[in-house]
Amino acid sequence: MRSHSRLADDVDLDKLAELTKNFSGAEIEGLVKSASSFALYGSIDVTKESGAAPKKELSNIVVRMSDFLHALEEVDPAFGVSEDDLKDVIRMPLIDYGPEFRQIMNAGHTLIKQVQQSERTPLMSVLLQGPPNVGKTAIAAQLALDSKYPFIKLISPQLMVGQGELTKAAEIAKVFDDAYRSPLSIIIIDNIERLVEYVAIGPRFSNHILQTLLVVLKRVPPMSRKLLVLATTSTPSLIRDLGLADSFNVVLDVPSITRKDQVQQVFRSLSLEVKDLDAVCKATPFPIGLKQLLMLIEMTRQSGEINSDAWAQSIRDAGFRQRKPGGQDGALGDLDDDLS
Repeated sequence: MRSHSRLADDVDLDKLAELTKNFSGAEIEGLVKSASSFALYGSIDVTKESGAAPKKELSNIVVRMSDFLHALEEVDPAFGVSEDDLKDVIRMPLIDYGPEFRQIMNAGHTLIKQVQQSERTPLMSVLLQGPPNVGKTAIAAQLALDSKYPFIKLISPQLMVGQGELTKAAEIAKVFDDAYRSPLSIIIIDNIERLVEYVAIGPRFSNHILQTLLVVLKRVPPMSRKLLVLATTSTPSLIRDLGLADSFNVVLDVPSITRKDQVQQVFRSLSLEVKDLDAVCKATPFPIGLKQLLMLIEMTRQSGEINSDAWAQSIRDAGFRQRKPGGQDGALGDLDDDLS
């Protein structure tokens, strides 16, 4: 295209190469054709009643950088970053609720840098564990996006609804095989207990999926390939019982919110005006997951001013209750399981 003077001077090939990581040859060809279509469309006047007429001679048409950028919105690589899946997990920016949150994020970024720079760390497996509703999946997704790795995939039970055990196992193995084709990769394995189809009544789980995980989590990538695995679980005891604990190099605890100052930090991060902030924080049922706290805040906002009376009413409406002794991780009683 450049040798035939079909590229405008503002087309930066180095920038396009950066934006098309993990594109196959066919996908790059599709991108060029799409950009050419945008350039052609821009040269046609479709507003005239007499029909389409050229604004300028077709022989003078060139493809500009803006045409390529428009085309990039339409052409997605089959092999690369699952940005849509990750953004569905992160519906809003993560909220810094104190030193505990910053420590987790700093540790995650350090491990990402280690995998990228160290020749002695071709494989790193990290388990994010904690009670339901504390934001483990969102943290894993944000760390993956921050890494800028060329290959990021999410393995989630929500994306495999309706699939059988063999199909799930094959899909998990394929994601890992695809990751080995990229120099730097991140795989997020979300909600392991749901992925292996664990049910406490019985108990029952899929041994086929479990054995697949045990194999792929220990498999070292080929030479010149590096892989970081971020997994999440709300039942650490199950991970130990299934024999998966030894598959992880690092375990990061994602705790519930347990202090007034953490609740105050959340309100400040959201830039919300709260009347009787100290009373509101004191009335908060601890421990509480970040997702539950955000839901309480949103419920209270719907009633108007955020004050101690409205806060107490939201707590009653949400049905918060302390779990019975022996409940999982001592967390507060379930809202809907869908929030976990």
